[in-house]
Amino acid sequence: MPQMNPVMMGLVIILGIALLVFWIMEIVTAFKKGDGPLMGILSIVLCSLGGFIIGWIFSKKWGITKLMAMWSIVYVLFIVIYVTQVASAVSQIQEMQPAP
Repeated sequence: MPQMNPVMMGLVIILGIALLVFWIMEIVTAFKKGDGPLMGILSIVLCSLGGFIIGWIFSKKWGITKLMAMWSIVYVLFIVIYVTQVASAVSQIQEMQPAP
């Protein structure tokens, strides 16, 4: 059974929660400062990545440039750590396979 680093997996969970919070903050801003509810609805329907793109498109207009910068940093950290952990698990699984 592959062993995952519990500290790194805990960090992935914390970063995932932070991504959810940033997404919710962007949705609330989209409903409050957008021209009607369309951008807020699109942010919800297109999920987190769609909300991320919409947030960057309207970041200056809505005044959320710092929020989007922090969201970007957390997104990159999340992806790097998650991919590293998955690659580690895959290599451990491959090592456990019997040699042909």
